[in-house]
Amino acid sequence: MAKPNDQQRESFAGYYDRPAYDALFRWIDIRKKAIIRGAFADLPHGAVLFDLGCGSGTILSAIARPHDTAVAGDLDLRLLQRGRDRGTSPLGLDFDSTLPIADRVVDGALIIDAIEHTEFPRHILDELHRVLRPGGVLVIFTPPYDSHAWIAAE
Repeated sequence: MAKPNDQQRESFAGYYDRPAYDALFRWIDIRKKAIIRGAFADLPHGAVLFDLGCGSGTILSAIARPHDTAVAGDLDLRLLQRGRDRGTSPLGLDFDSTLPIADRVVDGALIIDAIEHTEFPRHILDELHRVLRPGGVLVIFTPPYDSHAWIAAE
């Protein structure tokens, strides 16, 4: 399968502009934040957190503690700006390329409803394994496309 160029990739910025987005998905995000906080509870003071496919940065900015470094990675520059506005450090990247992050520097990584948008999921998992410190934590969510709640929300 040929890799699409950047102009062919779907932009998700419009998804976050939907008037019903906040109302319909807020409860899903609340549960995700609770799960992530639990998974990241034992990360060290000043942890480096990385959200691959950060969207608007809402979840990363909510779970990052004041002393953590929150790095928001996405291809969409409009979404990265929204994350910057929420206090994250933006990192423009292509999911299917090598991550521009040094080996073993990330304490906690997230992929929230984004891995299904990668052409090579195994590659990105290998990349996250490379950038995670020993004992680092990776949390992955995929959309519940088959749930009644998801169908109603869409």
